Amino acid sequence: LKYVYAAGVKYLREVGKENLVSSLPKTLGFGVGIDFRDTNLLLNTKNTVPFRPGMVFSLAISFSGLKLSENVRASLNSKSAVKDLSQYGLMIADMVAITES
Repeated sequence: LKYVYAAGVKYLREVGKENLVSSLPKTLGFGVGIDFRDTNLLLNTKNTVPFRPGMVFSLAISFSGLKLSENVRASLNSKSAVKDLSQYGLMIADMVAITES
């Protein structure tokens, strides 16, 4: 499972977004089974459990503490709540099932 995290970090570095690596959370998701969040199946840098068909994961890729530039804030509608932010976070999540092929 640790290879998922490593692949994400590798991709960010390959596309020139090294600065985003420090904004990643400690895990990129978790296995879903009898318990909603199986802590034995965390997608992090240390988990050596291999993927097997039938496993289901909640994959959640997020970034925190991203800076909102002055140029972007200046271009916003004056009534926008975003105008008052200096930082923001972003998360994209989906469920993934491991199959035979």
